[in-house]
Amino acid sequence: MSNNIPTDTGKPIIVLHQNEPMPIAKLSTINSWIESEVESELKSIFKKYYLTFGVKPFTIEYNPSSGMQIRADSQVGFLTGRFFDLELKSKFRKLETSKIISMAQYAENNNALRIDSKSKVYGFFSESDTHNAIEVIGLTLLDAIDIIFNNGIATNYRDVVLISSKRAGNLAIEDWVQRGLVPPPSQNDVESTLDIFPNRLIVTALDLLTQHTKNAKMKVLCKQSIDQFIGVEVICDLKALQDAELYNFTIPRHEYYTAMHVSLSIIEERALAFGNGSTPVPSIVVDMNKTFEEFCTFFIKKLLSEDFFEVSSQHEARHPFTPELSGYIKPDIVVRHRVTNKSIILDLKNKFSAERTDKKSPSISNPDIFQMIYYVLSTGAAACLLVYPEEKQSNSYPIKASESEANYQSKVLEYLKTKANKLVFDAEDVSIPMYLYRIDLSGTMKNTVRSLASLCLLIERILQND
Repeated sequence: MSNNIPTDTGKPIIVLHQNEPMPIAKLSTINSWIESEVESELKSIFKKYYLTFGVKPFTIEYNPSSGMQIRADSQVGFLTGRFFDLELKSKFRKLETSKIISMAQYAENNNALRIDSKSKVYGFFSESDTHNAIEVIGLTLLDAIDIIFNNGIATNYRDVVLISSKRAGNLAIEDWVQRGLVPPPSQNDVESTLDIFPNRLIVTALDLLTQHTKNAKMKVLCKQSIDQFIGVEVICDLKALQDAELYNFTIPRHEYYTAMHVSLSIIEERALAFGNGSTPVPSIVVDMNKTFEEFCTFFIKKLLSEDFFEVSSQHEARHPFTPELSGYIKPDIVVRHRVTNKSIILDLKNKFSAERTDKKSPSISNPDIFQMIYYVLSTGAAACLLVYPEEKQSNSYPIKASESEANYQSKVLEYLKTKANKLVFDAEDVSIPMYLYRIDLSGTMKNTVRSLASLCLLIERILQND
């Protein structure tokens, strides 16, 4: 079974970095496009991905000096349109989009990629594994397909009820007629085999996933899944995929809804250049702010021993006022030592590190300082730790290698004395240690997890000895 759908469609790719707005007029002039048509296309792409992933992929806004403009906020990924594609990139130039999508797998709020820990495909993931972006979203597809098999493969349109949002009970007939697709299908269409469009879409994505993955287990799972869809053909006509948007996917079977949208994301992939090679990236967007915070939270919980440390994320605490105020404060992470009962507050910020190597002293925003001091005073924590991402390996807390304990402890003391970014807030009757720590997002996933492991060692040191 082979797929002949061209992945390089010849459409131009518009690259947009976070917080770097691009005027639509300038974009139109560069490419000799009609400005109104570009704006219409952007709105169409926006609507498509908002409905698919439940997030706003970018912002279209008015600027008094440059007119209408498009701005990428915290979303990162690859979006496909009819006339051009969009790549929303991180503000960190060395951070690959494919790696961000892999990181998003660990983000609890990323419903488009999250796999239940009880799923049989969950075991594919390990911090030592390196998956390309297609493989990551492919695991979500395999997870949804496994549920489809448990509930039964659809054999007719009524099983998945493909209803247009324009005309209840029918598909978008006008659109089909305008494209010359007569007669148009309706929800009353019944086929006696599995070879209906929803299944074709899924099988086509599985076929592409088989070609892109180098993971032997994933290849086997894909082949086994394809074999279950007996008689279902791979879609080899790109126009047929474009017509898929007319179905609108109002589907009561959630696993089919997920599988079809994820299938389209895989099929609409584009090979994007990274370094000296290229990486296939699916058509998907993820929230970089949430991804960084929840990726770090996941591994901090995983790396700190449960026997000695209690890790709470978004822990709710009362405001320390009399009379009592309504509402709560929610630090990103609170780590408490079960023996000493000391705790530390962690605040995870996806922004450029405030501490620069070319400066003698760090520059932290006032809101960050005020927030952390308030959290510490409210919770009685012994210290606070601001965590930022960075693009290169910095001086991190040492991890013990094949060396004597004496040599390792010497390195630790040297780090704490000269390299730890430690500030102390001193006020009357109050002294709060505040640490700055940077997580390395460059390189492989293993490099980043190692950086988080160093952070956990520092947390252990602070709560045990500081």
